[in-house]
Amino acid sequence: MRVLRQCRCVLWFGGMLFTLLAFAQTSAQQRPMTPDDVLRLEELGDVAFSPDGTWLAYVVRRAKTVTYHKWDFLWGNDRADIWLVPSGGGAPKNLTNGASDGSGFWLPVWSPEGSRLAMLSTRGGNVRLWVWEKSSESLKPLTERGVDTWDLGDKGPVWVSDHQLFCPVLPEGERPLSMTIEMGAGEKAMREWPKAWKGDETTVSVLESGVPVDVSKRPQSQLLWIDAATGAQRVIAGSASFRDLRLSPDRHSLAFLAQSEQRLPDPKKILPPREGKLFAVSVVSTSGEAGATHVEGVREVFQGSLTWSPDGSRFAVVASLIKSPQPTPRVLICTPAGVCEAVSGEEIDPTPAVYDQPKVVWSAKQDLLVLARSTKPSDKTEKEDRPDWWLVSAGAAPRNVTAGLKSAPIPLLPRGDGSFLGAADGDLWQIDATPAASPRNLSDKFEPKIASIVWPKEPTLEKGGPSRLIVGVQKDQVQDFYTFDASSGKISPFAKPLPDAVLAEFDVPKETAVFTAATRDGTFLWLSRPGSGPTRVVETNTFLRGIAEGKARKIEYRGLDGQDLKAWVVLPVGYREGTKYPLVTWVYAGSVVGEKPTRLANLNEAISLNLQLLAAHGYAVLLPSMPLSAEGVTSDPYMELTKGVLPAVDKAVELGIADPRRLGVMGQSYGGFSTYGLVTQTTRFQAAVALAGLSDLASLYAQFDARQRYDTFPQEELFYMFLAESGQERLGNPPWKDFGRYIRNSPIFYVDRVQTPLMIIQGDMDYVAMQQGEQFFMSLYRQNKRAQFLRYWGEGHVLEGPANIRDMWQRIYAWFDELLKPKAEEPPRKEREP
Repeated sequence: MRVLRQCRCVLWFGGMLFTLLAFAQTSAQQRPMTPDDVLRLEELGDVAFSPDGTWLAYVVRRAKTVTYHKWDFLWGNDRADIWLVPSGGGAPKNLTNGASDGSGFWLPVWSPEGSRLAMLSTRGGNVRLWVWEKSSESLKPLTERGVDTWDLGDKGPVWVSDHQLFCPVLPEGERPLSMTIEMGAGEKAMREWPKAWKGDETTVSVLESGVPVDVSKRPQSQLLWIDAATGAQRVIAGSASFRDLRLSPDRHSLAFLAQSEQRLPDPKKILPPREGKLFAVSVVSTSGEAGATHVEGVREVFQGSLTWSPDGSRFAVVASLIKSPQPTPRVLICTPAGVCEAVSGEEIDPTPAVYDQPKVVWSAKQDLLVLARSTKPSDKTEKEDRPDWWLVSAGAAPRNVTAGLKSAPIPLLPRGDGSFLGAADGDLWQIDATPAASPRNLSDKFEPKIASIVWPKEPTLEKGGPSRLIVGVQKDQVQDFYTFDASSGKISPFAKPLPDAVLAEFDVPKETAVFTAATRDGTFLWLSRPGSGPTRVVETNTFLRGIAEGKARKIEYRGLDGQDLKAWVVLPVGYREGTKYPLVTWVYAGSVVGEKPTRLANLNEAISLNLQLLAAHGYAVLLPSMPLSAEGVTSDPYMELTKGVLPAVDKAVELGIADPRRLGVMGQSYGGFSTYGLVTQTTRFQAAVALAGLSDLASLYAQFDARQRYDTFPQEELFYMFLAESGQERLGNPPWKDFGRYIRNSPIFYVDRVQTPLMIIQGDMDYVAMQQGEQFFMSLYRQNKRAQFLRYWGEGHVLEGPANIRDMWQRIYAWFDELLKPKAEEPPRKEREP
């Protein structure tokens, strides 16, 4: 990574400079991309301004070729460092130097006055809480025990004062699941198997069903109050798990979720799209001198719903009541003393969409809005079961405050006058909670359509709410930014250093913006201040300028059911108009193409499935739309697979891009399912590659996750079952209630129809059980059909090991080259050839 001391340039010159640099590397000088180039890529992570805006902390993740651990679910942070740069200009400084011992540092969180910077680190072989002291420029650990990244979430530890903070830690000797999940099964097997081989010790593991679970008897995590100055610590609460640490605005109280139960499946209900842990809410004084107050009568608090009122006197949660359990959760308002009152009933349902969290927001006047769906049949018909914002209060019926809009703005941002701001239907709206008030369009005279609010990123009433917003306007593949002055209503352009740059952070008092970009020319971070051009702070991955890129082209077509759809084609490197190329169609059922290609098509994308690797090898890559019903809506996804794919292939052939005799198909995960499904329904493709795919939905339903098979309670991981009943598979029931739907949506039961040579790729630690690939391969083997099965020991859902990534791509190239590439004596086909 190149560290830049100072590089100021006006915006137009900066853009011209990048253009000239790009042109300077002619196609003759550029070379095709290789898997090693993907492994060389560095990435940017979190950024955080100090409270006074004078310093910026930011995260840079080193390349896999520099540091590699099999800690996939730390998302590359195990090889990250935290850097510090003055926001007014100056040289960046690496605070952590993790490369010296292969450790990672990430999630920087400033203390209220900016004298300390908390962070997480893997230094010492566990994830622990560390702190950097600005006065002494020293770095030290704050916890001996490990920190669970799931417990802490993406907001980090909670500072109360400039030296006091709260942080949950794991039971003694434990490491977080995000660190161990890919290797735990192998480590436990290597510990237990030799006992069985020797025969002197039992290796039995007993699992129970149909009995109550007392989570208080399991190893307990601790919520710690920590004095960062002295190192003093107090245990505030114990629980099997913590979630959602939320500090009151007055800094007097901390509310948090602690696990109270383990969800036992209800045979009469479909599994909900939530983890099996049930949480209750507790409150503690930030002095750390008293124990936690448990809020009685509340169970199954939804994660993400805990929200304090602006004055800190109350907080809201979405939860179920113990005394009167109902199928519809309630919105509750609670006091720090632990007294709660329901402010919603059966009229609305605040249950979030699949994979989402409840949306609850307070106004400056202490009004509470919740995003919910009406449960009245008449409203469902009229609004198509859409979510709306509802005003909820004790003793009053919920009132819909966004009924007059075509769609509800998400999120809503509170203003200091008690109203809210949100973007919907191409405009910026003011939502007022007062009776008889209608949503007011604040941008009706602004011609471009507003796509979203870019900043603030989440609701806040700190300092009276946002004085101005930054909104995004979609223009082809990029977003232009504009500022909206909340007091005057004035909308003005907000300049970016590059068209592809995104706003990572914005400091209002100093009007300083942080922009980042990952382009085909490199990865960059800028600081932008009023009265001067952007200062480029980070410049890395510039080796990409010497690598040829497959250009993306959008195409429009009509699906088999008449629906107008879009697709993207990544053209092969060195593409010549009029020449037909072998085409690989990248499939993923449920994906719908937008105005930008998927990130997998970007040259600067540090993932092993970067599709530029196919374009570099002479293939055109087609990314079609494959619309399905919404997740949670029962349907037959297998029957829908060809509708968006085959017409897109036809269009690529019609445009003269694809050779109809050299067509491949490839997909990963649900795309692997899509690949299995397509080769059982059509002989259009001459070669196929399925990675980590689902083939038999019935057998997968009750399969243990291979990574957790040796854990103490593997039966409590219900991911596969949820995936089938109310998630991505859209089957609506367990198999014993609708076995026919499982059969007709499982490609394995049509395997006799396969005529396409198929390569199957899977790791034995994949949470989509490797047996799915084994079943499909063995069924083809039984029929003596052409197939190849690549099994990568120790790998998970996506290959991460550098050696395995290199090997996988060499074998994929060889497979497609054999079946799709022209023979040496056969020239590429021209457009005029039949």
